[in-house]
Amino acid sequence: MGIFQIFKQIISSISNRLPFSKENIKRIKLLGLVLLSIPVIEWVADSLMLMYYSGIYSMKYMSLENSNSFDWAMFNLSLLIYTLGFAFEQGRKLQEEQDLTI
Repeated sequence: MGIFQIFKQIISSISNRLPFSKENIKRIKLLGLVLLSIPVIEWVADSLMLMYYSGIYSMKYMSLENSNSFDWAMFNLSLLIYTLGFAFEQGRKLQEEQDLTI
């Protein structure tokens, strides 16, 4: 299941007036975790490739360098989306309480 398909399902359920469904909460948390894994995997892959290729392609006055930067914007965005899943969980509880009250 791709990121865009998850996003499409979330939008579809919200447009069907089911924003706080259990499936939606799972989708939002899954989307956050998938997006969280992207910068981590990129950073690990860059570090591993640098270690591998620096041993093979070493020259006297040249060296391979890695920017060694971590994509903090993507990391923070994914944490925000994952946290949104918990907010939707609270919204579901409030909706259930309201449905019982009426």
